[in-house]
Amino acid sequence: MIKSKNYKSKIVLLLTLFFAIATGWFSGCSENYVPKPRGYFRIDLPPHQYQMLDTVFPYKFPYSQYAEFTIFNKDSDWINISYPEFKAVLHFSYKSIGKNTDLRKLIDDSQAFVYKHTIKDTAIDEQ
Repeated sequence: MIKSKNYKSKIVLLLTLFFAIATGWFSGCSENYVPKPRGYFRIDLPPHQYQMLDTVFPYKFPYSQYAEFTIFNKDSDWINISYPEFKAVLHFSYKSIGKNTDLRKLIDDSQAFVYKHTIKDTAIDEQ
């Protein structure tokens, strides 16, 4: 009698274990796993409204009414357009090209200016 009780309890234990494993196996495989896409910050932009940048500079263009225009350097026609709500600043520079201008020097200066920031930025690759 002792042997039959031990035998029945082993069968019940094995059946319970089998059903637990089968339930876990089949319930976990019902759908294919799809990883979640990388999330991005959501920036709610206000409606587009533009004003004309019409100054004494030799250029003009429309810019957002939500931006602030500041003169960075009066001597070299450099300006900044900042978006305080988004903590962003656009830097604009302008050089006039004439007969006495060395274009190769201006190109080299602009490349040197960009690659000076490669230490801080990971998306600038020199080619």
